[in-house]
Amino acid sequence: MRDYYLLGGYDLEMLEIKKILQEHNCNVIDKELTWGAKLSSYKNEFNDTDNFIGIELEEDIKPPKHYTFIDHHNEHSHKSSSLEQIASRLDIELSREQLLIAKNDASYIGGMKSICASDDEIQKIRTLDKEVQGVTAEDEKLAVISIENSNKSNIIKSLTPKFSAISDRVYKKFDNYIIYNEESIVFYGYKISRIREFLNTQNIKDDSYYYGGGEFGFLGIKEGALHVKEIENLTEEFQVMQKEREIISHHTFMFPFIFDYENDREGIVKGWEYKKYTKSYNEMAYFHSFFKDSMFI
Repeated sequence: MRDYYLLGGYDLEMLEIKKILQEHNCNVIDKELTWGAKLSSYKNEFNDTDNFIGIELEEDIKPPKHYTFIDHHNEHSHKSSSLEQIASRLDIELSREQLLIAKNDASYIGGMKSICASDDEIQKIRTLDKEVQGVTAEDEKLAVISIENSNKSNIIKSLTPKFSAISDRVYKKFDNYIIYNEESIVFYGYKISRIREFLNTQNIKDDSYYYGGGEFGFLGIKEGALHVKEIENLTEEFQVMQKEREIISHHTFMFPFIFDYENDREGIVKGWEYKKYTKSYNEMAYFHSFFKDSMFI
C-alpha cells in the first residue's frame, strides 16, 4: 500500500507542506486548488488499494476506502497546524521559519508571538503569506481606504476581497473586529463559541462558515453563502447583540462597617442566606475580621 498526499487550497502553509513532501520523496497529487478546496477534486485518483492523505480538504464526497485527513479548522481547530501534523507524520523537525509559517496559519500574528517572534519575523511571514494569497499593491491601497471609511469603527466594509490586507493593519488597533464585503464576512478575535451561538440565532447553518485559530480566533462566512442584504443584516444584528451585552459600569461592593448583633441578631440577618464559614484561603486572606464575624458563623 502506497501513501498519496492530496494537497488542499494554496496558501503559504500548503506550499511549505508541498515542499517538505517533495523533499522527502513522498507521492504528491496536486490539483493547485484555492481556498475552500474539496475532496471531490481528487475523486478520479482514488482506488481501494492505496492510502490517501487529504490535507485541508472539505469532505463533500465519501472518502476512499483507505483515507486519512489532516486539518486544523472547524471541529479540528484544537489540533496543531497541518504543517506540524505533517512534520510529526514524517518524524522531522521544522526549521524556525517553517514553525513561524505553521503558527501564522494556525493562530495568525498571536501564534507567532507565542513563540517570541520578532517584529521583523512577523513582517516577513505576513508579507510572504499575502504574496501567496495574491494580495496586490492595489489591494493594499483599498485596504487603507476601507479602514479610513470605517471612521475608527471595528466593523469595516472592505473594498478589496483580500481581507488580510486590512486585518494586518487593524490587528493592533482592536482586540476584535469584523471585516465584510458583499460576498463574505469574517469575525476576528471574538470568542468562537459565542459567535457560533449568535449565528445559530440567525438561522445560519454550520456548513455555511469556517473557523479556526483557537478559542478567540477567526470565523468566516463562506463566499456566496449569504446574499448582500443578509450580510448587512448580520452586521446590524451583531451590533445590537453587542450593545445588549455591553457593560455600562463596574461596581465594587465594600463592607466598611460592623454589625453589632449581640442583642438583635435575628432582626439584622432576617432574609439573609446562611452560609457556614469554612475558613477557605480566600476568605481568610481577603475579608476583614469584622466582615467574617458578621457574615459567617
